[in-house]
Amino acid sequence: MHRNLIVLVLFLLPALGLAQSPAEGVRVWRLDAAAEAAFDARDWARAESLLALRVGVSPLDGHAFDLLGTARYALRDYPGAIDAYTHAVELGGGQPWVTTYNLACCHALAGDTEQAFHWLERSLALRWENRPHILEDTDLTILHDDPRWPEVAQTLSPDAHLDRTAGWRHDLRVFGKEVRRLHGDPFRFVSEEEFDREVADLSERVPDLTDDEIRLGIHRIIVLLGDGHSRVRFERMEPLPARLPLSLYAFSDGLHVIEAEDPDLVGLRLVRLGPIPGEEALDRAAPYVPRDNPMGLLWMGPYYLTQADVLAALGVADDPTAGVDLVLADPSGAERTVTLAATTGHHPRIGLLPRTDEPPVWLRHPERAYWFTDLPGVDAVYVQFNSVRDEEDRPLADFA
Repeated sequence: MHRNLIVLVLFLLPALGLAQSPAEGVRVWRLDAAAEAAFDARDWARAESLLALRVGVSPLDGHAFDLLGTARYALRDYPGAIDAYTHAVELGGGQPWVTTYNLACCHALAGDTEQAFHWLERSLALRWENRPHILEDTDLTILHDDPRWPEVAQTLSPDAHLDRTAGWRHDLRVFGKEVRRLHGDPFRFVSEEEFDREVADLSERVPDLTDDEIRLGIHRIIVLLGDGHSRVRFERMEPLPARLPLSLYAFSDGLHVIEAEDPDLVGLRLVRLGPIPGEEALDRAAPYVPRDNPMGLLWMGPYYLTQADVLAALGVADDPTAGVDLVLADPSGAERTVTLAATTGHHPRIGLLPRTDEPPVWLRHPERAYWFTDLPGVDAVYVQFNSVRDEEDRPLADFA
């Protein structure tokens, strides 16, 4: 750590109401370590007592108040959790959309319906993403019979019995609302009028479309937002989307197979995908590929070209699950035709992961979300951060 950073921190500590001396700093550090250990052990009573001491020493630490709220929630001390979470919100601790959601749950469990709706609506306004969780969360059961619940949860009343057409049209109305709620600037690249017109047109055509065609229509509307991070997942629909049992990658000389159930196909260049020339395939798939710029099409386009619904929409095959004809060529130019059926069991790889016996440090663990190592002979640590997600054996917070 640089000396000027240490001096800055020491000057700030008294002003923030944190440690007043080096000895107090050590105390805070020990409280943090002990509280973290209690959290890991799910020893909520000990965690609560340690965090209560922690916020007494550092009354402006919003993160500590957020953790204290979680410990008290686990102990079913809902008034105490509400007090801690409220301080966390006021101080900017935790993730605002999560802390406000937790406040809604605690108020619901304490029997205060009005405050539960207040905090739930505030969480949604802060772009709480996991809306399906609201429907499943038993903490909020007390709210289900309230007339405000269907609108907040974006669900149907229990006595609603919709046919397929009405069901999809309900989903499309929710889709239009959620785009507005979740996206920071949804109409930067597409006008609001055009967006609404596209949603209305898709809703009108529902009776004449298959489920796959409706899903693709939603994907196409998402692409209009011009945002590579805006996507729609249909995780709870059956059957799951089928895909070809291979992965493609866009090299400078065309699309090539980089992974396949049949290893003899790896390395071959795509000459033709059904009736579509290989060099046109990416452009044909473009209407269904969310992206920020042309690189997004090169990166994600090959992935979408393995999806059965996209292949059907492009006219590659009437039923990709029955078979898709691909013409492939080896480095000498010799061509071969293979027929592959799309299945639900294959998950194509996105992007190229080089394989070598002794890779350079930057290629050692491309499959991992994050990792680090010392660099021998160099006074440095190498850190690689590949993906914003938790790894199963080491959550992102622990890694940080």
